[in-house]
Amino acid sequence: MKAGPGRPKGPKRRRVQVTLSEETWKQVEHVADQLQQPKAAILAELIDAALPAMNVTIEALKLAQEFPREAQRLVTNYGAEAVMKLQQQQLELDAAVTKKQGGARRGRAP
Repeated sequence: MKAGPGRPKGPKRRRVQVTLSEETWKQVEHVADQLQQPKAAILAELIDAALPAMNVTIEALKLAQEFPREAQRLVTNYGAEAVMKLQQQQLELDAAVTKKQGGARRGRAP
């Protein structure tokens, strides 16, 4: 069977069918509407973001019986890295807000 026009030769992405609760579906729809992106793209991004944490958890559980300190270190390092990324995003947001408001102000905010 020949691939249609514009389709990549060979599978670069995989499809999956997922059944979501009504509440989760509403939240996905809301995010997709707000970001003006397809729901499938939102779900793919969520899965991509969640899998590293799940893999670290699985590895830590495997290590926990024989090497509990190593398991603890693995989870601690992952958490510290996630916090660092979040703080960097906060700094970038703060810089964008400050720039939009015309720079830093002296004194108290109104």
